[in-house]
Amino acid sequence: LTLKFSRSIDEGQLRIHDLTGRTVQERKIFGTDKIEISGKILKSGLYLLTLGTEGFQETIKLIRN
Repeated sequence: LTLKFSRSIDEGQLRIHDLTGRTVQERKIFGTDKIEISGKILKSGLYLLTLGTEGFQETIKLIRN
């Protein structure tokens, strides 16, 4: 799975949670406009991906079949 951003992220953090609130993955992001997430980490289900940078945070839903 590849997440592509509209601009490069100088420094930020990506968190992936399942619907029980358990953190599935958390990682720092430096100087990139895309992130690769291994399909082995995410089993079928609904996840919340939160991207945070200084002064910005966005959460999106991800459905994995």
